[in-house]
Amino acid sequence: MKKLTLLFAAISLLSISKAQITFEYEYDTIQAPNGAWLYQIGDNYYRYIKFDNYQFTLYNLNHSFDKTITFPTVIGFPNVYIRYITQSLFDTDNLIEFIAYYYDSSQCNGKIKIFNEIGSILFESDSTHGVDIISAGNDGYKMYVRRYQQCPYKYFGLRIYSLPGTLPVGKTEIIGQIDHWQIGASYPNPSNNYTIIDYQLQQDISNGEIVFYNIQGIEVKRFKVDRTFNHLRLSTTDLFSGNILL
Repeated sequence: MKKLTLLFAAISLLSISKAQITFEYEYDTIQAPNGAWLYQIGDNYYRYIKFDNYQFTLYNLNHSFDKTITFPTVIGFPNVYIRYITQSLFDTDNLIEFIAYYYDSSQCNGKIKIFNEIGSILFESDSTHGVDIISAGNDGYKMYVRRYQQCPYKYFGLRIYSLPGTLPVGKTEIIGQIDHWQIGASYPNPSNNYTIIDYQLQQDISNGEIVFYNIQGIEVKRFKVDRTFNHLRLSTTDLFSGNILL
C-alpha cells in the first residue's frame, strides 16, 4: 500500500509541473498602448496584432516584429476600424487583406474599403454600415453588405457578393478598432438560452452601444455598455430567431 501511495504522489507532482503557467512576453503601454490581440490570418498562420492610428503591426508568435501595414485616411471620415484580416478570403494570392470601416464624426454615414497589405483596393462601397462574411457550404463564402444611413435613417438595400476564397478553419473574428472600441464574436453560437458578447472600450471612451440588426439591415435591439463590465450577456428572448448581425 505504501508503494501505491508513493506512485500516486509522483504522478500528482508530475501533473502539477506540466500544468504550470509560463510567462511569455508583455506588450507594454509604450509598445502597444491599446493592447495586442492574437489573430488567425490563415490556416496555421497566427500573428499578434496591435492597432495604432491608420496602421497595424504584426508580431510573430515568438513576439518578434513581422511587418507593419498602413492604409489611407478618408477626408470627412475620421473614425475607422478593421475586420477580417485574412490571407485567402478576398483574393487568392498570399498577401494579407482586410476590411476598413470608415465613419464620419457623428457615426451617421459610413463606407468600407477592402485593401491588401500593399495598399491596393480590392473593393469599396459607400453608405455602408455593416459587412458580414457567411459560409454557404459548398457554394463558398458570401459577403453581405448592408447599405443605409443613420441620420435620418434611410435603408438602401442589402447586397450579396460571392468571394473567391475562404476563411481559415476555426477562425474566430475579432474586430480591431482604431478610433472606436473592440467587440468580439458572440458565444455560444448557435445559442438556445443566452449568448455572450465580449467588448473592450478604449481608454478615452467611457461608454458606447452594441446594436443588433436583422439580415435586412433593420435595427433589432440596442444596448448601452460602459466600463463596469467587459461583456454583454443576453437572453435569446431579447432577440428574434434567425441570423442576427451586429
